[in-house]
Amino acid sequence: MIQALNRAADCIEAEGLQAVRPGHPQLEGNLVFMRFTPEGVDPAVGADAFRRCSERHSANLSSKYQVQLEAEGRAAPRPE
Repeated sequence: MIQALNRAADCIEAEGLQAVRPGHPQLEGNLVFMRFTPEGVDPAVGADAFRRCSERHSANLSSKYQVQLEAEGRAAPRPE
């Protein structure tokens, strides 16, 4: 899962956006990634690239991962 999220982060960085990767303190231990939008920049800028990268590299796996964890009665592990 972490590898898939890092591939998605690589993808958005290749699109010129700034990624916040798994393990970053801003993510509070959640197994996700996000993009950073600097102050004064419209959040819509880069939204299509973020969506494409997420769908291509992590969305499907993330959904399956969450379903599996819920079926097992577990929570997602915190990234190291």
